[in-house]
Amino acid sequence: MGDTAEQALSVPTVSAKGRGKDAAPTFVVGIGWATRRLLDPYRCLGGNGREPVPVTEELTKMLSCRSGLIMLSLSDFQVDRQIFEARFPQNFLFWDRAGELWTSASRRLHDLNLVVVDPNHTQFEAGNFFFAIEVGAVRVTSKDDEPFSEFEKLARSFFEIVVEGLEIELFDRLGFRTIWIKQYQSTTEATNAFRDLGLLSEPAGESFGIKTPPIALDVKVTWEDERTGTTIGCRVEKRKVDPKIPWEFRSRIQATSSERCFLVLDVDYYTTAKLQRDQVDAGEWVGSSFRFVKKAVGKEILR
Repeated sequence: MGDTAEQALSVPTVSAKGRGKDAAPTFVVGIGWATRRLLDPYRCLGGNGREPVPVTEELTKMLSCRSGLIMLSLSDFQVDRQIFEARFPQNFLFWDRAGELWTSASRRLHDLNLVVVDPNHTQFEAGNFFFAIEVGAVRVTSKDDEPFSEFEKLARSFFEIVVEGLEIELFDRLGFRTIWIKQYQSTTEATNAFRDLGLLSEPAGESFGIKTPPIALDVKVTWEDERTGTTIGCRVEKRKVDPKIPWEFRSRIQATSSERCFLVLDVDYYTTAKLQRDQVDAGEWVGSSFRFVKKAVGKEILR
């Protein structure tokens, strides 16, 4: 494609709504969509939003009530997974050409190992990358913090193999999803970091007969127009880690599982308009989408 993804798909300009020249700055970590005004310490203390408010004892006490007040940015997170997916009308050539597709893929993508084979879904892996084909979708996934340039290159190569092999002419949806994580020592620390983002307003006092605050927080918001959509999720997540010990050593080695706590940012950016084959360059679209999403997350979610 000659145009960038932003031009070809008319990516909307992201702006912090309600933050004009007269909007007051804030000391809280992050700016929530529904709570920007509510969490503004200047207005809470009687400021007019234009003149600076002195750092008084009252202001210091108010801010210290926040759980962490540590400014977060995307550099504090690491990429956990990235997924590129293209959906298309059901293509039954997949049943006839699955062997040809994977033979072609093995020539261009090195060290492929078979993971799943069934009539409607096949999946191979190569290192930290997974490649999947279904009757109506093609998907490339990376795990851990792999170099994005490698993901972009592999997404383009695999996409071209599948499009040519299945003679795909129309796409229902292109999607690019990135999951960022930040590890904390405890669920309490991760939950406090979530609260400091200001994305959720919790009810004060007792709820459903329970006096203690929520122990699990999860918020998800979706925007869509006639061309693109974005779903952003933020949650606290616990993951159990079980070491895999070969069966011949299990009687001599004691396996100890552990739990890790994370603050998770999950962003799915996708198209809502149908696209013709000649409108899509997978590598270019993935690259421009990633740059757009990083900028938007930094501007709208993290401050």
